[in-house]
Amino acid sequence: MESIGLIEYENGFVKRLKTDIHFGNSISNQSIKDHHKRKIIKSLKALDLQGQSTRKNESLTFTMRKDDFQKLSLRIESFIDNFLNDIDGEEYHDEVSTLTVSFFSCLK
Repeated sequence: MESIGLIEYENGFVKRLKTDIHFGNSISNQSIKDHHKRKIIKSLKALDLQGQSTRKNESLTFTMRKDDFQKLSLRIESFIDNFLNDIDGEEYHDEVSTLTVSFFSCLK
């Protein structure tokens, strides 16, 4: 993240250089797919390597109408867009974390 200009380290703190460090699923090419795969793999490793003070896992399995996929996708995007509202004003942090959201059909 530092090499691509998203963060920098200063006096032992992480300084965010961009106001939002998330990449959506709007571009469907192989490099974006690979990025998401790497994040999922890191999430799986965190299950084994990190305790509950630095890791949070939740899942929800539910039924829905296929027509509702777009509406629910927009809710997820809105959630992510607003997720950091309470900490956006802070310039320096001591952690870099990832929130990974997967929304997919279980019937395929």
